[in-house]
Order: sequence, then structure tokens, then C-alpha cells
Amino acid sequence: MEILAEQGAEALTFAAVAERARVARQTLYRHWGTPARLLGETLGELAPRLAPPTGKGGEQAEEVLYQDLSHINDFLTSPAGQAVLAGVIVHATHDEAASEVLSGFSNERRRELQRFLGPLDPALHAALVGPLFFHHLLARRTADEEVLRTFARQGARLLAP
Repeated sequence: MEILAEQGAEALTFAAVAERARVARQTLYRHWGTPARLLGETLGELAPRLAPPTGKGGEQAEEVLYQDLSHINDFLTSPAGQAVLAGVIVHATHDEAASEVLSGFSNERRRELQRFLGPLDPALHAALVGPLFFHHLLARRTADEEVLRTFARQGARLLAP
């Protein structure tokens, strides 16, 4: 992550990581195969698990969504999260493995939500978390508690029968 933060995503190579970590490049290739897979594992480790909700029905859905959106927000505003996500996105433009990492991360977050909300297809999941990513990555604004609560409330409405 230090390489990403200091030099950007294009500088993340196994040669640079091996030098920084003082290990052989072959060790990195054997364990991860590509820098994108290394980023993917890091991305997965940075994503916290959700705590069981205390509310009922629609309140529970809103609480779970708020918790998930808060975790994502914390990730998107942390230097480590920004560095890793930027690295994966840059690599995904030309590396199928990095694209799979992003897809895998999204699927893991969706499975985490499904533990409490039941089945979510990928399109619905995108509708639930997409506004926050848009807010950060395209509008380049930080989400405060009011924005997170609004997104959670809107998401809970999408889930309502």
C-alpha cells in the first residue's frame, strides 16, 4: 500500500513490492500470480464484516444498509482504501485479473448484505451502494452522516415489498 500511496497504481509491480518487502519476486508470483490479485486480497482484508442489526423489518434493512454504507464510506475516505481501490481500478482497465478482483469484491460485499437482507441480485446491489460510489468517485464529495442516512433510507425503500 505504501507504493500505491507514494507513487500511484502504475508503480505497483512485483519488482517494486519485492524490493520493498525484501522478498524474491518469484515468491509474490507463486502466492498471488499478479499484482491485481495482491490488491484484491488487500481490498478484501480492508472490508469489515457487518454486525447483526437490532431493528425489525424496514428498520432492520435501513440499519444494515447504513452500516454497510458507513463501512464503505470509511474505506473510501481512508488513505489505504483510496490507494488500494485506485490501484485496482487502474489495473482493471487493462488486466482481466484486476477486473475479476473488483467483481469479487462487489460479490463479497453483496453476500455480506445478504446475510441480513436476503437475496440481492447484482443490479439491486448496485442500486443500493452505487450512489455512495458516485458521490465519492465522480462528484468527489465526502458523505456525512446525513447523506449516508439518506442513501440507507432510499435503499430500504428499494427493498420494501
